[in-house]
Amino acid sequence: MDKEYNRRDVLKLSSLAGLGLVLTPLLSSFNFKDKMLLRKIPSSNQLLQVIGLGTWQTFDVGNSEPKRENALKGFVGNEQIRRAGY
Repeated sequence: MDKEYNRRDVLKLSSLAGLGLVLTPLLSSFNFKDKMLLRKIPSSNQLLQVIGLGTWQTFDVGNSEPKRENALKGFVGNEQIRRAGY
């Protein structure tokens, strides 16, 4: 048990210890027990996964019809808007 450590061994051990301290909070932030948040569509009772779309300012276009249409095109695409009748 009376092993002498040289400089290389001490640097390796301290580097691994530091890496462990850095990675521990990152690994503990993964919570695999949580289930995906789902919401029900009222008309069809179909469950969809809830996703984030950024901040409210991203899609804040006010009352301007052309701006709302442009934001909708950017979100779902032109073909889906035509199919929906907008």
